Amino acid sequence: MEKIMYKNFWGSTVALLFGIYLLFSIFAPLDEYPDTIGTFFSGLLIIIGSLSYKSAKKRKLGLVKNNGIRQYMEIAGLMICFVLAIYQDNLFMNYVFLVWIVSGYIIVRQKSTRIDIEPAHEAASKNRDA
Repeated sequence: MEKIMYKNFWGSTVALLFGIYLLFSIFAPLDEYPDTIGTFFSGLLIIIGSLSYKSAKKRKLGLVKNNGIRQYMEIAGLMICFVLAIYQDNLFMNYVFLVWIVSGYIIVRQKSTRIDIEPAHEAASKNRDA
């Protein structure tokens, strides 16, 4: 089951790694790179957004239980992304990230369930039967 999850989540995993890369920009010297703090917050924005997207996709595919707490956490993550995007100096870059995150989240919420993988509980029952 783990191989299937990595195959279906490669885009959000790449976004997560990119966010972590931007997060490490905080270690750059401030006198040489003045936009270090803005890049750090852009990395946070991307990480939180990709985790919200990944959670919504797992719910949609039936890999995790569809409960209200998970949905509220996803929405809270998107709200944090919105706040991080508004209160930064480089508004254009953060708005591009914000539109990218929110549109991906809306698309995964609106898509019908894909059939290319089976829900986690069905895979577990097949493994027990074998």
